[in-house]
Amino acid sequence: MSATEYGLHYPLGEKPHDIVMANYDAVEILGLIMNETLTAGADPGDGRTVVKRVMNRTFPLSYSRVYIEDFGERRNNFCVNDLNPQTRRFQVFSPGFFYHRRFVWEFVTVYF
Repeated sequence: MSATEYGLHYPLGEKPHDIVMANYDAVEILGLIMNETLTAGADPGDGRTVVKRVMNRTFPLSYSRVYIEDFGERRNNFCVNDLNPQTRRFQVFSPGFFYHRRFVWEFVTVYF
């Protein structure tokens, strides 16, 4: 779509910018929350009810996991990279993410 409508061509394998993905996540979260609110029969115009559904929760989204703390702040996922001496390239050493108020390391890889 971007190529045909706007003349923009992205190199194969290029990842979208973090800000673009954060906005995509926000729209996806809003859709999930509105769906839940309407399914529960609650008023989507009642801001307090809607916000309560967002707080202190982990959202498994299409491209990431997002945790919103009880103050409404998004907690970012972290990733520690390490230089692999065999390939001489940086690669993911140990990704971590927030899950229900706890920071969890997904796995740890050691290179010898």
